[in-house]
Amino acid sequence: MKNQVLLVANLLSFGLTIFMNYLFSTGFDGRKSVGEISAIYSVDITPAGFTFAIWGLIYLGLSILCIQLIIEAIRSKGQNISEKLGAWFILSNIFNAAWIYFWTSEMIFVSVLIIIALLISLVTLTIRTSSLNTNPFFSLNFFSQTSLRIYTGWVIAATVLNISIWISTFNLSFLDYAVVSVGILLIAATIYVLMGLKFESMAIPLVASWAFWGIGNNSGDVPTVSLTANIISGAFVPISLAILWRAKKKSAPNP
Repeated sequence: MKNQVLLVANLLSFGLTIFMNYLFSTGFDGRKSVGEISAIYSVDITPAGFTFAIWGLIYLGLSILCIQLIIEAIRSKGQNISEKLGAWFILSNIFNAAWIYFWTSEMIFVSVLIIIALLISLVTLTIRTSSLNTNPFFSLNFFSQTSLRIYTGWVIAATVLNISIWISTFNLSFLDYAVVSVGILLIAATIYVLMGLKFESMAIPLVASWAFWGIGNNSGDVPTVSLTANIISGAFVPISLAILWRAKKKSAPNP
């Protein structure tokens, strides 16, 4: 009974997230869309619009995760992914839906708090699902685990962006925002490297490469920021491969 309630709550909360994102991306109730708000509060590290297409991949992956939950419930055994998720997937969905509501309400500080809560819930999910058996390759466990890591990787970038936007609302004229932006990019890059190494996942640094590439493409009027973002983006490709090699080497049987 408990597993059935958890399944329904997981599916309903994910449905709520999809519904809220669709509703508020269309300018519902006279609100500005997410993109319009982002344009109003654009900062040096705002990624190019095409970068946000990653949400399609994220939601596809989360849909596969929900399918896995349904399959496990039907089989009534091996509730592996459900036990790993606990209530954290539900919380992440609620935070996602809440973020888009407050963001389109232009309540920037509240949005920052909520996206930090979303990131915490996703990091927790990444930790809890790190022990999933992902063999054979391309199993449902593999797709579910990778989807959560891609999601986490993107929300790291979104959190950094939200915090930067909030700081910009204070109009601190004494700050050199180009220097601040470069500093923020370096801090974010360090976080991505540490996360990739911690979870031995190339998905997280590859998302970082995508995010930094988008920033580099959109910050051409600030050459220092654009150059830094593009260099970091390129660096994350070999970093991702190195992390994959390191993980494969550790998992290889000793001769």
